[in-house]
This record gives sequence, C-alpha cells and structure tokens, in this order.
Amino acid sequence: KCYKLLMGRDKPCEECPLANTFASQESGVLELRHKDAAPIYQLRSFLMSLEPPQVVHAYRDVTEETYMRQKLMQSEKLNSLGLLAGRVAHEINNPLAGILANVQLLLMDFSSEDETHDSIKDIEIAAQRCRKIVRDLLDFSRQNPK
Repeated sequence: KCYKLLMGRDKPCEECPLANTFASQESGVLELRHKDAAPIYQLRSFLMSLEPPQVVHAYRDVTEETYMRQKLMQSEKLNSLGLLAGRVAHEINNPLAGILANVQLLLMDFSSEDETHDSIKDIEIAAQRCRKIVRDLLDFSRQNPK
C-alpha cells in the first residue's frame, strides 16, 4: 500500500487521491510530506474506466523542487527588500542633504560659546547618523552610495 511504502503510515491518508478518485470519479492530486518531514511526494490519481472501475495512481518525489521553489521565493523577497531599501534611502537622502546644508549655514552664524550652537551641533550629529543609515541601506541594496 502506498500509505505504508511512501508515508510510513498504518492507514490511508485522509485526503487520499486514490480513494477520492474512486468516490468522485474525477482525477485528483495531493502533495504529502513523509511523517519525518522529508521526502515530499506529489500523488496523482487518474480515472481510466468506470466499468470496471480502474484508476492509475502515480507518485513523484517533489522534495528538491519544493525546496528550490522556497529558495527562489526567499531570493525574490530579498531582491524586493533591496529595491525597497534603495528607494527609501534615496527618498530620505534628498531632504537630509538640505537639512545638513542648512545646519552648516546656521553653525556659521553662531559662535561656539553660544548655547544655540550646541543645539545646532546636536542636530548635525543626528543628521549625520541618519546619513550613515542611508548609506548602509544603499550598500544593502547593492547600489553605489552617494
């Protein structure tokens, strides 16, 4: 029995395509994992004749395909994340450049003894931290940082 041979079970699978094909007289497909998680099989049942009822029951090991499909999806997610990071970095970089330019102009207007100078210096330090984050985002997205 396929449920013993392929799945290591004592009784048929709940969604057994063979039993469903006999019952519904329609072809069926099911993807099953072995009780130990691998391998993964795709089971198909095809109705060949009604009288007498004959069904072809085929299985195929799709373990490698399934893992490759999962890796491809993960790769596509990372690619999308990289593109998003690049776009976000460029959108943040433009106003950040304006902030840093204006901070530099303000620092020229105040002497280092002035309390306002220290506050403006804090703004500059925070903006430089943001610029580093933007650079890291651009590096992550594999674009050349500007």
